[in-house]
Amino acid sequence: MGSSQEWPDAMEVMTGQRDMSAQAIVDYFQPLITWLEQQNQGETLGWDESWTPPYDCAATDGFTCADGSKCIRPGDRCDGVNDCADNSDEQNCPVASAQSVTVSMATTFISTFVCILLATLN
Repeated sequence: MGSSQEWPDAMEVMTGQRDMSAQAIVDYFQPLITWLEQQNQGETLGWDESWTPPYDCAATDGFTCADGSKCIRPGDRCDGVNDCADNSDEQNCPVASAQSVTVSMATTFISTFVCILLATLN
């Protein structure tokens, strides 16, 4: 057994059946599922997409938007995405060097290629 046989063959030898089922686990947790469904009736699932966790701007060298509306993480400044309502996080950014632009373009190309390759294989 082991790597010389497919797992369904090994399971059949050990349990007498080739199919695996999670029904026992579903049955076990059904009372909890029912209770949770009752408790959450009428509730909105998920969270407000605009909410962000509290962030200590001063302690982490974060960037405070010019209008004072929020603090953004250092990595979100000058990243090409407007995180501040006044777009101040994308202003006065250092000019990208030719090397950083080339690395960024190469990374984008490779990521796109991998996505296309994976989509083709599926």
